[in-house]
Amino acid sequence: MGKAYVAQKQYANAIRCYGRVLAAAPDSAEVLNSLGSVHQLRGESKRAAECFRRALALKPDYAQVHCNLGVGLRKLGRLSAAYRQEIRRLSGKAQYFVSTLDTNIFSLAEITTALPVSYACASLSTTRF
Repeated sequence: MGKAYVAQKQYANAIRCYGRVLAAAPDSAEVLNSLGSVHQLRGESKRAAECFRRALALKPDYAQVHCNLGVGLRKLGRLSAAYRQEIRRLSGKAQYFVSTLDTNIFSLAEITTALPVSYACASLSTTRF
């Protein structure tokens, strides 16, 4: 139901819905990721980051949450932290990080770093995903 609210841009209803689900299943990294994503859509990057961090505490290898947290940190202006977050899981889950990683590096004017990282990601075998 939360996804339906998001599709209709009824973000307050989506947050309430995910909150009820989270009350019943407090250890659901997936629900925390969804809740964080809705906060992100509302421009509530601090709240989103809190949800993403809680999700990662429950499921540290959840690559999509690492990416979402990196995006949130970038929106908060914490480019170095976003960069570190997004490369943390890069070795096994490059597909989630390549686009935002390049953006963060270019934002930091580290073009000489961005190109080798992009080439390295492109050369990884897709069978690893």
